[in-house]
Parts: sequence; C-alpha cells; structure tokens
Amino acid sequence: FPTPLTSTYGPTTTSSENTDTGVTTAESSCSQDFCTIEVSDECKLAYRVNDGFTITVELTCDGSDDWVGIGFSKDGQMQNSEAVLGIPDHQPLKYALNGKYTAAVVQMPEHKQTLMDATLEVDEDGRTVMKFTKILKEHMIEDEEEIFLLYAKGMSSTLGYHPNRSSFKLAL
Repeated sequence: FPTPLTSTYGPTTTSSENTDTGVTTAESSCSQDFCTIEVSDECKLAYRVNDGFTITVELTCDGSDDWVGIGFSKDGQMQNSEAVLGIPDHQPLKYALNGKYTAAVVQMPEHKQTLMDATLEVDEDGRTVMKFTKILKEHMIEDEEEIFLLYAKGMSSTLGYHPNRSSFKLAL
C-alpha cells in the first residue's frame, strides 16, 4: 500500500516503493501545491509541476558545507541524465551526468543553462536551501512520459562521491 508523506507546503501526497528496484513513486499530480518528500534523513524535497511545462524545486538539507543535487533521468539511473547541482558559494547550474565518475559530470554550455530563479543559500538554522524552476522536458529527457528525480548530497563542497542519494518516479 502507498505510504502517506506529510507535506509542509500543501496537500499530502502518497508514495510507494518497488521492493525489486528500491524506487519510490510519487503518486500525486503536485500541480496545484507543493508536495514534499523526505529524500534522506538530512534532506527534504518540495516540488510542484507547473502546467506540465516546468517544475519548481526546493531542496533543504541539514548542514551548509556539502554540495547538493537534483537529477532528472529517464530510467532512474545517474548515467546519461542531467542534474541541477548546488555547490557552496556558487549559483546552481545544470550539468550533464555522462558517467559515475567526477570527470564525467560536466557543466552544460551557456545556451542549455535554462534555470529560472536559481538560488543556493544557507538559512538561519544553518541548512542549505537550493531553489530553482526548470523546464521539465528538455535535452536528455524531452520525449519521456515519466521522469525519475534523483537526489544526491556530497561529503564536501567539492563534487565527488555521494553516499547520500535516492530516486523516485514522477508520474506526469
């Protein structure tokens, strides 16, 4: 049975986890209000799909020294996906995830940097808050019916290995 997730931004959404794949599916349109998912013990993800064209995201994580990221994937895997990465003291930018090693994570060229209202800040409680609005279907996932959102949090301000990660399917 789906497990209810408490939303601090709007309606309660539900999720279910496929025990074979470990992938959680968000079973709500989340198009009127923000829906919230706890992606780890340290981080919450709030999102809203805007008219099926863009997605507004707010990722809030404990601590202020580590990079954070939200990826967009057609199959739930990091490789051949795209991500918005927030690195301390930098504005969030889009990256191509061409592999599972640091050199394969490449900042997209300027003409593909289509984020709107992208910010990375530390709030009064010392939490990292990354916010952005992104065109939902572009570049690597433009023809997909469903999209997986990927979450990652690094161990420092330098991009690299991230033991803190998860994914869930966003039904469109």
